[in-house]
This record gives sequence, C-alpha cells and structure tokens, in this order.
Amino acid sequence: MGEQGINEELAVAQMRKRLDELGVPPNATRIMFTHRSKDVPPGEGAAEEGAGSDMDLPRLGTNWRQALSNFACCPIRMPFGLDGQELEFSSVEAAFQAGKYFVNGLHDGVKEVLKCKTGLEARKCRKYIRLDDEQLEKWEREKHAVMEQALRQKFATPEYQPILLATGTAHLTHQPPRARGYGWHVINGKEVFVDNSQYTLMQIRRDWSADDEGKQTSHT
Repeated sequence: MGEQGINEELAVAQMRKRLDELGVPPNATRIMFTHRSKDVPPGEGAAEEGAGSDMDLPRLGTNWRQALSNFACCPIRMPFGLDGQELEFSSVEAAFQAGKYFVNGLHDGVKEVLKCKTGLEARKCRKYIRLDDEQLEKWEREKHAVMEQALRQKFATPEYQPILLATGTAHLTHQPPRARGYGWHVINGKEVFVDNSQYTLMQIRRDWSADDEGKQTSHT
C-alpha cells in the first residue's frame, strides 16, 4: 500500500498492538543498535529512551548492541546451494543477502556472498546482481522468512542467546525514530511506523523467554 493510503491513527494502533503482543510495554526502554554502536549504558545510545530498568544489565556484557546486529559474526547455515544443500555464511546479514539471490535462482550472487567474511562485506554485495521488478516482488514475499530463519539460528547459540534474553522487555530497533525504510512512512507530513521486520527479533526473544520460564516451572 502506498504512503498516501496508510491511515496514521491505524498505523500507530497497529504498532502498539504488535508491541503489546510481544510483551513490550508503552514505557519500555528503547534500544537502537547497529554494528557500529558505542558501548554505553542503555538510554545513552543514539535515539534511545529509558535507562534499562526492564533489562538484565549484568548479563549484557560488553558491546552487546553490536552483538545484536545482523553484522555480528556468527556461522549461519542455510539451504542455498545447488539442489538445496546447506552452505555456511559468516553472519545473519550474509545469509539474508544470499537469500535474495537464492530465491531468484541467481546462484552466482550466492557464491559471491559466500566469500564474505564480515557482515559489512555481505552488505556491499546487496547490488552485486540488480534485481528486476518481478524478482524484487518475489524477494519481498520471501525475505521475512529468510531473516527469521537466520536470526533463530544465531540466537539459539550460547554466545548470543543470553544477550538477547538480557534485553528483557526493551523495544529493540536498528533505526532511530525518524529513519526511513523498514516500515516508516510519511503520512500527512509525519513519519509513522507501520511495520518492521525487526519485530522478528523481539518475537524470538519472547519465544525463548517463554521456553526458559517453562523449564524453570518444570523444575520447581
């Protein structure tokens, strides 16, 4: 739906409803993280709100924002080879960029991303092969599933799962409040959040948190 077709009040309501479903309260700490985030306390990062009272600060460790980023190094195995064999990518970002080419049968693009040793290198491969309109439409339909599969692998590891769980019920995002893309649209001269693939990360956190609670209950 185009920007002019989005109802601002409905968009805001949808955002709040989704955050409620994910257990993120209205007064939650808002954390913005990227691969270049500074290692500062919650609330002191760019475009952040709150002081982390809803987070498990001792468990976060150092450079935890960078660890949450899709650029963080973490082996991700995806069935993107010829005949569907699994290939190992260097990060979530690499798996995501490779997925764009795989779903469109562009195996040369997959091979190029496979060479990338860092998430930043993988990001630079995003236009190695330019997609036409039909290919872009197909990727739009598939990309959230690819991202979720990669993220679930990453945050199932003992290195990254504790960091995600330590964010508690904080609102996690890659982008500042007025950033374009990933769900932000201009509506009546205002920028409004409509939907965001980063909800996936908070959904995974909620799933793992519920699993942890279930295990603790079974042992009491």
